[in-house]
Amino acid sequence: MSGFNFDGGIDYLDSCIGSDFSVEVVNVDGDSCPLGFVCNATQMANCTHIWANAIENFKWGHVHDGIYCPENNAFLQFCEQSYYCPNPETRLPCPKGFFCPAKTKVPYISCTGCLEGSQAYRLDNALTVPFLIVFIVVVVGYITFDFARTYLQLLTARMESLSNRILQESEIERHADARQARLNHLRPKFAIIQSRLHLERENSEALAIDTEGNVTFNEVEFFELVDQDKNGTITYEELDAVLQLQPKELRQFVERMNELDHHENTGEISKKCFTHYFVDVLEECASFQLTPEEAGLIWDEMTKRSGGKKNSKVRLQTMYDSSISNVLSDTQISQMITKFRLSLDESTRADNSSARPSVVALERDFFCNNYPKFLDEVQAESSEKSTRVEGIDIAFRNLELAVNAGRNVTVNVVDNVTGRVQGGKMTAVMGGSGAGKTSLLNALCGRAYYGEVKGDVFINGHQASIEDFTGSIGFVPQDDIVFAELTVRENLMFSGRLRLPKGTPVYQIEALAETVMANLGLARKSSSLVGDVTRRGLSGGEKKRVNIGLELMARPAALFLDEPTSGLDSSSSLLVMNSLKQLSEVDGVTVCSVIHQPRKFIFDLYDSIILLNAGGRMVYHGKVDEAQSYFNSLGHELQPGESVADWIIDISTGRSVPNKNLIDSEKRMTQSYGTMRLFDATSEGGDDEAEKVRREFLHKSWVSHFKSMSPDTKTYYEPPKPYELPRAIIQPSFLLQLWMQIKRLSILSIRNLRSKLIETILLFAAAAMIAAVLGPMNFPVNSIPYVPFEYLIENKECQTSILPGYYESAVSQSTISNITFAFCVSFIITTLVGISAARAVSEKRLEFYRESASGCSVNAYFLALNIHTVFESAVQVIIAGILVNWLWSGLSHDGITFLNFVLLTWTTVAWAMLMALIAPPQLSMLFAVFYNALACLVLTPGLMYNFKVVYDSSVLAVVSALFSPSRFFVETAVVSDSKCLPSQTGFTVDRMIATDFPVEKDMFSLLSLGINDPYVSDYSCSGWYWNVLPAILAGLAVRFLGFGAINGFNRSVQSKKSLWHELRWSKLFLIKFILYWIVFFGLVAALAYTTLRKG
Repeated sequence: MSGFNFDGGIDYLDSCIGSDFSVEVVNVDGDSCPLGFVCNATQMANCTHIWANAIENFKWGHVHDGIYCPENNAFLQFCEQSYYCPNPETRLPCPKGFFCPAKTKVPYISCTGCLEGSQAYRLDNALTVPFLIVFIVVVVGYITFDFARTYLQLLTARMESLSNRILQESEIERHADARQARLNHLRPKFAIIQSRLHLERENSEALAIDTEGNVTFNEVEFFELVDQDKNGTITYEELDAVLQLQPKELRQFVERMNELDHHENTGEISKKCFTHYFVDVLEECASFQLTPEEAGLIWDEMTKRSGGKKNSKVRLQTMYDSSISNVLSDTQISQMITKFRLSLDESTRADNSSARPSVVALERDFFCNNYPKFLDEVQAESSEKSTRVEGIDIAFRNLELAVNAGRNVTVNVVDNVTGRVQGGKMTAVMGGSGAGKTSLLNALCGRAYYGEVKGDVFINGHQASIEDFTGSIGFVPQDDIVFAELTVRENLMFSGRLRLPKGTPVYQIEALAETVMANLGLARKSSSLVGDVTRRGLSGGEKKRVNIGLELMARPAALFLDEPTSGLDSSSSLLVMNSLKQLSEVDGVTVCSVIHQPRKFIFDLYDSIILLNAGGRMVYHGKVDEAQSYFNSLGHELQPGESVADWIIDISTGRSVPNKNLIDSEKRMTQSYGTMRLFDATSEGGDDEAEKVRREFLHKSWVSHFKSMSPDTKTYYEPPKPYELPRAIIQPSFLLQLWMQIKRLSILSIRNLRSKLIETILLFAAAAMIAAVLGPMNFPVNSIPYVPFEYLIENKECQTSILPGYYESAVSQSTISNITFAFCVSFIITTLVGISAARAVSEKRLEFYRESASGCSVNAYFLALNIHTVFESAVQVIIAGILVNWLWSGLSHDGITFLNFVLLTWTTVAWAMLMALIAPPQLSMLFAVFYNALACLVLTPGLMYNFKVVYDSSVLAVVSALFSPSRFFVETAVVSDSKCLPSQTGFTVDRMIATDFPVEKDMFSLLSLGINDPYVSDYSCSGWYWNVLPAILAGLAVRFLGFGAINGFNRSVQSKKSLWHELRWSKLFLIKFILYWIVFFGLVAALAYTTLRKG
């Protein structure tokens, strides 16, 4: 018998033969078997009676629907594919618009592409064309966009090259135009000067203004005109006759001119100085006694730059690009913007209530009426001594940092150092490679959790732990860890929203961002993307300043930086360090940085240095200007032209050989060993014994020098008198941080739209390929059960054992094909979505570490990452699922189909993220993809084994449910479609009629699909939802592991104490740890219950 095995064996069936017949049997009259009957050699039975007997007597329902009994038929046959059989005597071609698989009684499968009697299911061509058009448009659109972007980049580069060439060729002309523009900009000033000197308006050789407003100015002739005593210099009195400034302003004017000429201010201006710098200084001092006409000219300039009309509104941001920047610094312009915004009348402010400070628009009259007043106020405030906030003062005694070197061996990378980082000062930590500079910095700012810190630390004169004040400390890493896809302002705003104290108004954060950008010279770049190697953005120096700005958005009282000038040229380095100097001098922020081989002008910005040599031992700590004299006393002499910074670093490494004739006798006595090697030259091999001797000598000399200091001198290194400690900062609420993280992730996705589009196309194409090869859905096939006539007419007890024979041979193979299809689709989606989810974790790992170390909520970040990634991946999967569902042509409702795809995404993302978190960073994506693929192959039934194996073992069932992302997808997909098949397929049972149907004989039981659900065989095209809750619980349980992994792994790079340390010393942490595992195992128990539950 094909495709069917009798339960109980032939002996059992033979024992049934001869029992009471369940169907009326008549003798065969002749050699033929009539239509509608099934016959053997001597008897025949009416097929309609057999069909009715199963319904009325056996109470099995419509198991015999779709049978067909042609003439001379010895077996009960199924209605063939492409036909339907409303009764056993009738076979009709399948009507147009339907597809009729084997054993069809009434056409039930819609097929808009099928003609009458179609032999195979045909997709609707009306949908094929739109799908192809959409796919082609997307692909072609992407290729066109990519080509256009590449072409524009090339065109831009060529245009820049051409522009540079043109600019070089017209340099003289440009200088002339620029000079004329400057002179015209100063026209109101020159007009007043012209009237004071009673010059002809248009014909004077010294100063003339034509009818079109163009200014002609001859510095030499004008000097001769102003120099009334003809002595070759201009005095205060002579200049005042022309400018008529206030005494203070006149003095500033003369001092600035002499400063530009590099001459000491004597109260007079030479002819050379005047002719070179008069126009420059007049432009810088254009704000002196500003007239409304001049304010109007500035307005017109700002309007022109913004591309508007003369009387239109302009944004405050335009000030940074106007001539105002010649008069005011970026910080002062930021103050000016704040004054304008605060002084807006109620109606104007209402219109701009949701705008950023620099985006508020002004009208001409309002600007001209207030600009002169605000200008005087800003300049007056800048000239006054600012009120400095007292920075954190950190003193340390006998500070050590020991790290594990393996095999239970610890090494001190910071060895017994004593000193002080004074509040509001700039301190440099210097030394050669391996001197422990970064280790000392980490120990001082509370980030050295990779080792054990010992010693006493004093915060503002109080003995305390720096770890208690991390909210008041900013740390700028050496690498520029910023979000490349965000603009400068966006980076700062998100940092402020995540780190400023709870309840800080948004407008204050926006104002702080404007101030930070102004102080760091980034105001003109506020709307520029930071950029990285794949997208154009800021320069290295600008990116470094953004890196610093992220920390300044937290308003730190102390700022620690690890090599802030690394990788920058001298100009960019100076800009960065000047910004830091301003922070310490103006804002009172304590600045401490590791610096490597600084240039002289950078080195001189520091107030104090800490110099270490190999092993983290101190060889000098004190004022910058006293370092040279100290090392001179140790026999070292600075050679002409050599940088002091490079010189002392060479000394600290032991490479510099001292001159024994220059060593103080007292210091020479402090060196008790190796004196003969102290003056040996360094061998070519490098770090030889002589260098070690010199390093030892330097360290012991410093220890001796420190001990011999007078009490007054030691106050420089001792803790100050105790004063107020920094206040604890209450972090923003969890929900606010969650929302900010989701918002930022959404912006990052939009800015990375190209890569997201590629991911979607790949997923779309892979899923389409699988569906096209294996689809459409497999339906019951042509088959004859070959149940002998004798068994068809026996009683109910006999026929129960052969019941599966009526449908199994036609259905089982098609169902196995359907399982294979669902398995293949899940494998493709699991693999590709796993790659995307793992990249979401690994791509911004460094940015996460930085924010976590700064106190931002780890759980808010991970929850936001899960929400965003699941949503993003679900959208991609649903897009691919629409095509798969169409090509597959499943019978169940689209709702369960797409819900099933979403749940597959839910579990896949959970496992991919977990693998990415626990794997080494460089292998995170590989681990995630390997795990998801392996779990899909090994733990998901369908390819290597069937579902019976899983249901027969409770342990395997739970393991598969938890560890396989696709376990529930495959079963739900197959069962949902199978529940929409009619009763004759053996999958569904009409319980109103089939009251005595043996459920253990249906196809779900035979294939071990959904066997825990007692209602799985109920007919329904709405889908099967039995596995929804287990899938949700599986995803939750894995995510809970992910929360534990992100909090427990890589704690040192998040500046957190080790897990073991917290468990040993923190009872609260121990309680949380225990509760965590209770909840996790509770989720696993709930998953096990919902997976194994029956009924």
